[in-house]
Parts: sequence; C-alpha cells; structure tokens
Amino acid sequence: MRLKFLVPSLVFAALLAGAPAAAGQQRSLNPELAAAVDGQFTVVEENARVSFPTNITRYEILEDDSLLVTFGANRRYRVKLGSDCARDLRNASALTFLPGGSGHFDTFSHIVVRGVSCQVTEIDRVQRRET
Repeated sequence: MRLKFLVPSLVFAALLAGAPAAAGQQRSLNPELAAAVDGQFTVVEENARVSFPTNITRYEILEDDSLLVTFGANRRYRVKLGSDCARDLRNASALTFLPGGSGHFDTFSHIVVRGVSCQVTEIDRVQRRET
C-alpha cells in the first residue's frame, strides 16, 4: 500500500521541482550566440553539476543540441542534450528542467522539450572572458 502512494508522490515531487524553473526563466534565441560562446566564454569546469537547479534565471538556445543556461545572477553553464530529441529544441516554447536523482542538475538530469524528456549529455560551467 505504501509503495502505491510513494511512486506517484516521487513523480509529483520531481515535476514540482522542475516547474519553478520552467515558469520563471527567460528565453533568448540568438543565431550568432553559438559562435559567440566559444569566443566570449571560457570553460572553467567540465562535467559540472549545479547544486540548486531551481534557480534558473534564463536560458539561450545555442545550437540544435545545446543551451546556455544561467543559474542565479551570473553562473552560466553550456548544456548539451542527446541528439534524439534535441532537434525540437529551437521550436520549443518552454522547457522544464528536471534534476537527477541526487537533486543536482548534472548529466543524470533531463530537460523536457515539447513533452519529450531529453537526457543531458554534457554540462560545462563557463564564464565570460576578460577583455
């Protein structure tokens, strides 16, 4: 009896954890941004993980399979998705970020794109290059 209640509760909790991120984020679609990321940003941590994934302030679509996600005021991450569902990324009106089992946003996390759950394959912390 407890298991019947526990599974739906965990599913609801996971969706609830992702909901604030989807509601509060700002979306930017800039075709030159993918090239600018390599020129303007430096990878400071490969295979990063985000401790508080509900604090997403904006995301920008870089390419067909990647995003630039800002957590908080200025923590930026380049996130790549699996190729199977990334093709719908440019046409998505909203995204839902679902943390992995540990509650962190990392390569065990998913992003829901047009109703399809997409596996995060890479996440690198980036920072703006000093001029």
